[in-house]
Amino acid sequence: MIDNQYITIISGSPRTDSNTRKVTNTYGRLARERNLQVKVFDLLSLPPETLFHNQVMGLGNRQLDEWVDEYIVPASTLVFIFPEYNGSFPGLLKSFIDGVNPDLFRGKKVAMVGVATGRAGNLRGMDHLQMVMHHLGAWVLPLNLPISRVHTLSDENEITDPSTLNALHLHIEKLLQY
Repeated sequence: MIDNQYITIISGSPRTDSNTRKVTNTYGRLARERNLQVKVFDLLSLPPETLFHNQVMGLGNRQLDEWVDEYIVPASTLVFIFPEYNGSFPGLLKSFIDGVNPDLFRGKKVAMVGVATGRAGNLRGMDHLQMVMHHLGAWVLPLNLPISRVHTLSDENEITDPSTLNALHLHIEKLLQY
Protein backbone atom coordinates (compact mmCIF):
# COMPACT_ATOMS: atom_id res chain seq x y z
CA MET A 1 0.00 0.00 0.00
CA ILE A 2 1.07 3.56 -0.63
CA ASP A 3 1.57 5.31 2.70
CA ASN A 4 2.88 8.85 3.19
CA GLN A 5 4.96 8.54 0.05
CA TYR A 6 4.30 9.88 -3.35
CA ILE A 7 3.99 8.50 -6.79
CA THR A 8 5.66 9.83 -9.88
CA ILE A 9 3.65 9.66 -13.06
CA ILE A 10 5.93 9.49 -16.08
CA SER A 11 4.27 10.77 -19.23
CA GLY A 12 6.13 8.90 -21.94
CA SER A 13 5.13 10.63 -25.16
CA PRO A 14 7.55 12.70 -27.23
CA ARG A 15 4.68 14.69 -28.79
CA THR A 16 3.19 17.98 -27.66
CA ASP A 17 -0.59 18.01 -27.21
CA SER A 18 -0.64 14.21 -27.13
CA ASN A 19 -3.41 11.89 -26.05
CA THR A 20 -0.94 10.46 -23.53
CA ARG A 21 -0.75 13.84 -21.86
CA LYS A 22 -4.56 13.93 -21.55
CA VAL A 23 -4.52 10.54 -19.83
CA THR A 24 -1.66 11.71 -17.61
CA ASN A 25 -3.59 14.85 -16.62
CA THR A 26 -6.65 12.79 -15.76
CA TYR A 27 -4.71 10.13 -13.85
CA GLY A 28 -2.91 12.78 -11.83
CA ARG A 29 -6.14 14.57 -10.96
CA LEU A 30 -7.87 11.34 -9.91
CA ALA A 31 -4.88 10.29 -7.79
CA ARG A 32 -4.81 13.69 -6.07
CA GLU A 33 -8.53 13.35 -5.35
CA ARG A 34 -7.56 10.19 -3.42
CA ASN A 35 -5.15 12.37 -1.40
CA LEU A 36 -2.09 10.84 -2.98
CA GLN A 37 1.01 12.96 -3.30
CA VAL A 38 1.68 13.06 -7.02
CA LYS A 39 4.45 14.44 -9.17
CA VAL A 40 4.29 14.33 -12.95
CA PHE A 41 7.44 13.97 -14.99
CA ASP A 42 6.89 14.70 -18.67
CA LEU A 43 9.60 13.20 -20.85
CA LEU A 44 8.90 15.93 -23.38
CA SER A 45 10.73 18.29 -21.00
CA LEU A 46 13.99 16.41 -21.59
CA PRO A 47 16.35 18.20 -23.97
CA PRO A 48 17.40 15.78 -26.75
CA GLU A 49 21.06 15.85 -25.71
CA THR A 50 20.05 14.50 -22.29
CA LEU A 51 19.32 11.08 -23.74
CA PHE A 52 22.93 10.25 -24.43
CA HIS A 53 24.74 12.56 -22.02
CA ASN A 54 24.27 10.90 -18.66
CA GLN A 55 26.32 9.13 -16.03
CA VAL A 56 25.33 5.68 -17.24
CA MET A 57 26.76 6.53 -20.68
CA GLY A 58 29.89 7.94 -19.04
CA LEU A 59 28.98 11.61 -19.48
CA GLY A 60 27.64 13.69 -16.62
CA ASN A 61 24.44 15.66 -17.02
CA ARG A 62 23.50 17.77 -14.02
CA GLN A 63 19.99 18.55 -15.28
CA LEU A 64 19.14 14.87 -15.74
CA ASP A 65 20.63 14.06 -12.34
CA GLU A 66 18.43 16.74 -10.74
CA TRP A 67 15.31 15.33 -12.43
CA VAL A 68 16.19 11.80 -11.34
CA ASP A 69 16.80 13.04 -7.78
CA GLU A 70 13.44 14.85 -7.77
CA TYR A 71 11.18 12.37 -9.54
CA ILE A 72 12.70 8.87 -9.42
CA VAL A 73 14.79 8.52 -6.27
CA PRO A 74 12.21 9.50 -3.62
CA ALA A 75 9.13 8.02 -5.32
CA SER A 76 7.76 4.82 -3.84
CA THR A 77 5.77 4.13 -7.00
CA LEU A 78 6.21 4.96 -10.68
CA VAL A 79 3.21 5.07 -13.00
CA PHE A 80 4.24 4.93 -16.65
CA ILE A 81 1.65 6.29 -19.08
CA PHE A 82 2.83 5.90 -22.65
CA PRO A 83 1.66 5.52 -26.24
CA GLU A 84 2.16 2.68 -28.66
CA TYR A 85 5.00 3.22 -31.09
CA ASN A 86 5.53 0.50 -33.67
CA GLY A 87 4.02 -2.19 -31.46
CA SER A 88 6.06 -1.19 -28.42
CA PHE A 89 6.81 1.91 -26.35
CA PRO A 90 8.58 5.09 -27.48
CA GLY A 91 12.34 5.08 -27.85
CA LEU A 92 12.41 8.29 -25.82
CA LEU A 93 11.11 6.35 -22.81
CA LYS A 94 13.64 3.55 -23.31
CA SER A 95 16.48 6.05 -23.68
CA PHE A 96 15.41 7.75 -20.45
CA ILE A 97 15.29 4.43 -18.58
CA ASP A 98 18.71 3.50 -19.98
CA GLY A 99 20.13 6.82 -18.75
CA VAL A 100 19.04 6.23 -15.15
CA ASN A 101 21.14 4.14 -12.78
CA PRO A 102 19.44 0.71 -12.92
CA ASP A 103 19.64 0.33 -9.14
CA LEU A 104 17.20 3.22 -8.75
CA PHE A 105 14.36 1.10 -10.17
CA ARG A 106 15.05 -1.92 -7.94
CA GLY A 107 12.28 -2.48 -5.40
CA LYS A 108 10.02 0.29 -6.70
CA LYS A 109 6.39 -0.39 -7.42
CA VAL A 110 5.51 0.21 -11.06
CA ALA A 111 2.13 0.54 -12.76
CA MET A 112 1.43 0.99 -16.45
CA VAL A 113 -1.21 2.60 -18.61
CA GLY A 114 -0.94 1.99 -22.34
CA VAL A 115 -2.44 4.47 -24.78
CA ALA A 116 -3.32 3.83 -28.42
CA THR A 117 -5.63 5.09 -31.13
CA GLY A 118 -6.04 1.47 -32.25
CA ARG A 119 -7.96 -1.30 -30.58
CA ALA A 120 -5.33 -3.02 -28.42
CA GLY A 121 -4.43 -0.15 -26.07
CA ASN A 122 -0.69 -0.76 -26.38
CA LEU A 123 -0.76 -4.24 -24.85
CA ARG A 124 2.52 -5.17 -26.55
CA GLY A 125 4.24 -2.00 -25.40
CA MET A 126 3.18 -2.66 -21.82
CA ASP A 127 4.47 -6.24 -22.10
CA HIS A 128 7.82 -4.93 -23.36
CA LEU A 129 8.15 -2.34 -20.60
CA GLN A 130 7.07 -4.91 -18.02
CA MET A 131 9.96 -7.16 -19.10
CA VAL A 132 12.39 -4.24 -18.77
CA MET A 133 11.06 -3.33 -15.31
CA HIS A 134 11.23 -6.95 -14.11
CA HIS A 135 14.82 -7.13 -15.34
CA LEU A 136 15.60 -3.99 -13.31
CA GLY A 137 14.05 -5.51 -10.17
CA ALA A 138 10.89 -3.39 -9.98
CA TRP A 139 7.60 -4.78 -8.66
CA VAL A 140 5.08 -4.44 -11.47
CA LEU A 141 1.37 -4.15 -10.69
CA PRO A 142 -0.28 -7.17 -12.34
CA LEU A 143 -3.08 -5.00 -13.71
CA ASN A 144 -1.89 -3.08 -16.76
CA LEU A 145 -4.50 -0.70 -18.14
CA PRO A 146 -4.85 -0.55 -21.94
CA ILE A 147 -6.73 2.47 -23.26
CA SER A 148 -7.88 1.93 -26.83
CA ARG A 149 -9.20 4.50 -29.30
CA VAL A 150 -7.98 7.20 -26.94
CA HIS A 151 -8.58 9.96 -29.48
CA THR A 152 -12.35 9.45 -29.05
CA LEU A 153 -12.39 9.61 -25.24
CA SER A 154 -11.38 13.15 -24.31
CA ASP A 155 -11.82 16.88 -24.56
CA GLU A 156 -8.85 19.22 -25.07
CA ASN A 157 -7.16 18.43 -21.74
CA GLU A 158 -8.54 15.32 -20.06
CA ILE A 159 -10.37 12.05 -20.53
CA THR A 160 -14.15 12.53 -20.36
CA ASP A 161 -15.44 9.07 -21.29
CA PRO A 162 -17.26 7.58 -18.24
CA SER A 163 -16.08 3.99 -18.83
CA THR A 164 -12.46 5.08 -19.17
CA LEU A 165 -12.72 7.28 -16.08
CA ASN A 166 -14.06 4.27 -14.18
CA ALA A 167 -11.17 2.12 -15.43
CA LEU A 168 -8.68 4.78 -14.28
CA HIS A 169 -10.36 4.89 -10.85
CA LEU A 170 -10.10 1.10 -10.57
CA HIS A 171 -6.45 1.17 -11.63
CA ILE A 172 -5.67 3.69 -8.89
CA GLU A 173 -7.59 1.54 -6.37
CA LYS A 174 -5.54 -1.52 -7.32
CA LEU A 175 -2.39 0.55 -7.06
CA LEU A 176 -3.38 1.62 -3.55
CA GLN A 177 -3.88 -2.03 -2.56
CA TYR A 178 -0.60 -3.21 -4.10
